[in-house]
Amino acid sequence: MANTSSGHTRTPSQTYLSTRGGDYGTSWKDLSYAELAFKIFSLYISTDEIPADDLKAIIDRSYSTFRAPDITPLVHLQDDLYLLELFHGPSYSFKDCALQFLGNLFEYFLLRRNKGKEGRVFILHPKGRISPCQEDQMTTVLDGNIHNLAVSGTFDDCQDIVKALFNDPDANQTLKLGAINSINWSRILAQIVYYFRSYFLLAEASQFNIGDSVRIVTPTGNFGNILAGYFAKKMGLPIDKLVDFASTVALNNELNKKQAGQEVLAWFQSLKTTGGFGPVSPEILENGRRTFESDRVSDQQTLEMIKSCYGQTGYVLDPHSAVGVAAAKRSLARAGSHIPHISLSTAHPAKFSDAVKLALKHEDGFDFEKNVLPLELSRLAQMEKRVKMVENSWETVREIVKSQVAGDIR
Repeated sequence: MANTSSGHTRTPSQTYLSTRGGDYGTSWKDLSYAELAFKIFSLYISTDEIPADDLKAIIDRSYSTFRAPDITPLVHLQDDLYLLELFHGPSYSFKDCALQFLGNLFEYFLLRRNKGKEGRVFILHPKGRISPCQEDQMTTVLDGNIHNLAVSGTFDDCQDIVKALFNDPDANQTLKLGAINSINWSRILAQIVYYFRSYFLLAEASQFNIGDSVRIVTPTGNFGNILAGYFAKKMGLPIDKLVDFASTVALNNELNKKQAGQEVLAWFQSLKTTGGFGPVSPEILENGRRTFESDRVSDQQTLEMIKSCYGQTGYVLDPHSAVGVAAAKRSLARAGSHIPHISLSTAHPAKFSDAVKLALKHEDGFDFEKNVLPLELSRLAQMEKRVKMVENSWETVREIVKSQVAGDIR
C-alpha cells in the first residue's frame, strides 16, 4: 500500500482479498502468533521477493522482543466484552505489532541494497502535542543515523509533510524514500494478524465457536488500524461490525474501480483544500454502515471510564483504550444480542500518565509509580535526548533530509 506520484493509493483488490483466507477456521486456529503471521504474510509476499526461511527469521526476530508469551493477550473484562492487549512490545504501543516487522523488513532489504551501509531514519512528531513519555521514547534514541524532528504543528501537519515528500518527484528520485506509517502496505498487512489472532483467542477462552460473528472496536486516527480489520473481514473473518471513533468511509462495491478511485480522490482533495468533503452518496453511506459503526466519547467520559473500569475490575486503562471500552459498551447495547465485542487496547497506561493520574487520583491505594509505571519507562526522563526543532514546512524538512543524507550535518 503506497502513494503513487498521482496521489492514488495502492491496495490489494477485493477479489484478491476474498481468496486469501481459505480454511482459516481449521488450519489457523491453533497456530502461535508467529506461525499465524507467517501464514498470512505468505499469502501476500512472494518467495521470489523473500524466501520462506528468510521470512520466518524476520518474523521470529520481530516478535521475540515482546514481553508477553502470547504477544497479544486477550483479557476478559465483563460479560461479552474483551480487551486485546497490543502494548507488550518494546515501545509499549500497538504499533510494535507492525513496526517491529516493518523495521526488520527495511533492514533486510537495505542491507542487500546498500551493501551493508546504514539507511537514514527521520522521525517527525508535533512539538508539545504528544505525551512526555512518548516524546522521551523518541528523543532518547541517539543512533547516528536516526534523526528526530519536532514540527511546529499538529500530527496531521506531520502526516501532510510525509505525503508531500512522497508526492515530490525530486525527493522521491534522489532520496529513495520509504515510509513506515499507514501508507505502507506492509504495516497494514502486519496488523491483519492480530485481528485473526484475537478471534482465535476468543474461541479458546469462552463458549464462542469458530464461525460465530464478533464485533471489533478499534481506536483509529488515520484509519490504518481499522483498515487492517476491514481487510481481515474481506479475507473471511466473520466480523459483524467494525466500530471506530472517527468518520468511516467505505467504497461502494457497486462502483467500478476507476469510478471509486476518482470519487475517493476527489474527497481527499476536497479534504486537503477545504477541511471537509461531501455530500457522500446514499449508496456509499449505506455500504459503509453495513460494515462500520462510529462513536464519539468526550474527555470527561474517558476519565469516567478509566475510573469505572478500575473500580469494577482493578484494570487500568489508557485513555485510548478507555474510549474503546466506552464505545464497546454502547455497541453491546445496540447489538441487542450476545455478540462478543473485542476492544483493541492500543497503549500501556504508563504512556499517558497525566490522564490516568487525573482519573484515579481519589482511588484508595492507587499508586501510579508503583502499580503502573514500568521501570524501563521511568528511566527515560533522566536520559540524554537529541531533537531538532523545525518549522511546519515540507520544503524545510526536505532540505534537512537531503543535507543529512549528503552527510553535511553531523
